Amino acid sequence: MAQSQLLPAQREMVDLVRESGVSLERVLNDILDLARVESGRLEIEATPFRLSDLISGTSALFAVRADNKGLKFSQPCLESDPTWLVGDAVRIRQILANILANAIKFTADGSVKLAVDMVPDQNGESQAMHLTIAVSDTGPGIESQDLARLFNRFEQIDASITRAHGGSGLGLAICQSLAQLMGGTVSAESVVGVGSIFRLELTLPVATVPSTMANPACDASRDIEADAPSDRLRILAVDDHPTNRRVLQLILEPLGVDLTLCEDGQQALDA
Repeated sequence: MAQSQLLPAQREMVDLVRESGVSLERVLNDILDLARVESGRLEIEATPFRLSDLISGTSALFAVRADNKGLKFSQPCLESDPTWLVGDAVRIRQILANILANAIKFTADGSVKLAVDMVPDQNGESQAMHLTIAVSDTGPGIESQDLARLFNRFEQIDASITRAHGGSGLGLAICQSLAQLMGGTVSAESVVGVGSIFRLELTLPVATVPSTMANPACDASRDIEADAPSDRLRILAVDDHPTNRRVLQLILEPLGVDLTLCEDGQQALDA
């Protein structure tokens, strides 16, 4: 509906519905994650991933958010780093995204900086890396007595935060729980009037990756260029719920793509 011609009052209502839906989804996801953690049902994956891909892919989204808010966003250049690690890239990305979102949300002006430090682990017998991902901001800072409360469940430093920004007060608690499940920690330090630094620290095994996986993005792009028409993008979308497939169709078809929708993995492979 937002992509159609609307009167100003109608557009305002659509925007309110959309923003409310996003807020509700965020709260529900937080509660579901917390329930999985508390019940011991949240499983941590251990698969190879390239650190540079995780960092660049996550930071690209938040660089746009920072720019829209007039903030300077800086990130490390890891494109030439060939390091592959073994861990749960999805959960690491979830922690990083939460920390970056908070930094941008609470910083009115100035900058947000993402930094990555990786050194060989000296404590283990096998080859592993000690990884530190730090996000610093020039926000208002946090009083020292409030820092420990940040990682409590359903905790907000100030009730005005909930009114102004929404949220459940679960994000950092979930981040800490996820980090601990992976054998790591999330910590924070802050100076009022100067800013804050949040750090994720993990020790992860180094992965041995076949040469064919060294740069899969390049191989995929060559396949697309060889098979797809140059003026029209082909998209294969898979979802087992008819409502979700219809939403995908409504969003993507106006963009002029060749869209193929499937209900399950077998249909997708056949397509």
